[in-house]
Amino acid sequence: MAKRRKKANKVRRRSRSGIGFGASSMLMDVLGVTAGAVIAKKIPKMLPNMDAKITNAAAVVAGVVAPKFIKNPLVAAVGQGMIAVGGVGLVGSFLPALGAADEVLILSGTDDINTVNGIDEISTVNGLDEIGNIDDLEM
Repeated sequence: MAKRRKKANKVRRRSRSGIGFGASSMLMDVLGVTAGAVIAKKIPKMLPNMDAKITNAAAVVAGVVAPKFIKNPLVAAVGQGMIAVGGVGLVGSFLPALGAADEVLILSGTDDINTVNGIDEISTVNGLDEIGNIDDLEM
């Protein structure tokens, strides 16, 4: 009598899904995009005498070309980050109203922050005099 064949392992027909599945690839994508953004921000510092339009265009071109030469998902994510930052900078150099602003605007209308938060004249506001005693109220 012949030997019986062993049964092959059952093939899984459903794809795996859930919270934990694919988290490592998502983390690598996030790290790659972040690294690409940091690299794209460093390009104008590497080329100090160049116009902002040229350095931002260089970041976009580098982000497009890098995944073509190096076939790696991490390099593709780095390229996406470089394209994003370079594209925003390029739009900002052509249309300043749509680009990212490098200056912080003070919206309160005053430069003296102590007056805004009440540090200067707090004794007058809460009813105490300079010594800390309650002001005499006249009734």
